[in-house]
Amino acid sequence: MTSLEIASARIARVIAAALAILAVGCGDDPVGPVPDPPEYGQALLTPAVANVNSAAVMVEATGYDHVRLRLRTPGEPDETTTPYPFTDGVAHASALGMLAERDYSVDVLVTAGTETDAAETLLHSTGSLPDWLPDVAPTGDPAEDGFIGMAHPSGAFLVDNQGRVRWYVTSEDPVLNNFQAHPSGEYTMFGTEDLTRLYKVLDERGDVVRTIGCVGLDTRFHEIRVMPQGDYWALCDRDIPTDLSSRGGAVDGTVNWTVLQHVGADGGVTFEFDTSEHFSLDDIDPAVIDGADAVNITHGNSIEFDGDGNILLSFRNLNEVTKVDVTTGEVLWRLGGLASQFVIDDPTRDFAGQHGLRLAEPGVLQLLDNGKEAPSRLVRYLIDEQAMTAERVMEYSHASNALTLVGGSTQVLAGNRALVSFGRTGRVAEVDETGAQTFELTGLEGQYIFRAFRVPSLYAAERVTE
Repeated sequence: MTSLEIASARIARVIAAALAILAVGCGDDPVGPVPDPPEYGQALLTPAVANVNSAAVMVEATGYDHVRLRLRTPGEPDETTTPYPFTDGVAHASALGMLAERDYSVDVLVTAGTETDAAETLLHSTGSLPDWLPDVAPTGDPAEDGFIGMAHPSGAFLVDNQGRVRWYVTSEDPVLNNFQAHPSGEYTMFGTEDLTRLYKVLDERGDVVRTIGCVGLDTRFHEIRVMPQGDYWALCDRDIPTDLSSRGGAVDGTVNWTVLQHVGADGGVTFEFDTSEHFSLDDIDPAVIDGADAVNITHGNSIEFDGDGNILLSFRNLNEVTKVDVTTGEVLWRLGGLASQFVIDDPTRDFAGQHGLRLAEPGVLQLLDNGKEAPSRLVRYLIDEQAMTAERVMEYSHASNALTLVGGSTQVLAGNRALVSFGRTGRVAEVDETGAQTFELTGLEGQYIFRAFRVPSLYAAERVTE
């Protein structure tokens, strides 16, 4: 729309409003003041610091409700952003998911009531991607529209169903990263600050907005769950000096125990579950302690919410899933490992070294059974809490017999499908409810994809859930 067309549209709205008021004035109602017409000011586009795929756009205007951005580049369908509201005449919008090394036209679409003006077109050219990002090539039928996020040793990134990088953040400490998306609409990436282990909270453009972690304890790398209200559940470490000599270990040994904390939006701890108060050294293979100075007995790595409101936890070194009462802090049951209270019906093997615990549906647990020998597998168990039985109802292992002794993740998708990352092997695949593979991301072989997950949108407002 040209500037002349924009001006004509504004004049037309003003005339229409004036005529409407005059019409009212002809009746019995008093004539009110003529409202000021919407007035567009300007827009300023600033490339994002975190990645070449994003940009920030500040829009100044009065009388408008919100602004959207329409992103146009040759050879691609137009994409329109989520709406961003005006506050005191200013709106801060994001242009996300732009492809690298492209020329874009960014249309500024301002809306007042039911009327939308294409107020201005900004020009923007994106830069090139960093070398650490892999060349991803998908095969098969993806479960749904959207993007797949992955945690990589050099950072975090999201690709579309065509395997194209649409968002990334490079790690300042490229050793190992845990990258997650949360129902708060935010991302987290594990890192350090002043030698303190913590999670960096990232906004939709990848900028760090705050840091969070355990209170009074070291934060564990493996999992954090941030809620829409700003509270979060975090796994923590507690080291306790312990005489291990009776078990073949050091007299002045140390035992590491996992602690679960629920931290409120105000930063206070509202709930804490300390495994040292509920588990013992008898719960782990004695060979782990023999000759050891330090023992990580639990190695907590997953937090999940059961259908009844209680918490499910995965403890890798115990080969165990534990259910905890969030009111009393008591252990409700223990599944797997030496202290298991269940009869497990799994013709393949008992799960071991597991990651990625999730609730597939009420009463059905899903996890990555890393195993002690190939292949690692995605597996689901039907849990009967009355009979104390766990029946394997689905499993999937990659055709390559991929084995990852550490790392990996799972996610439950629409239609009871699942997404699984096989950790150090770089195998990321989707399967249907029967365990048949339907989609895979290739080009990641041999790279450590600690976690993979789907998100429906790059825009935070479209990811927030209750």
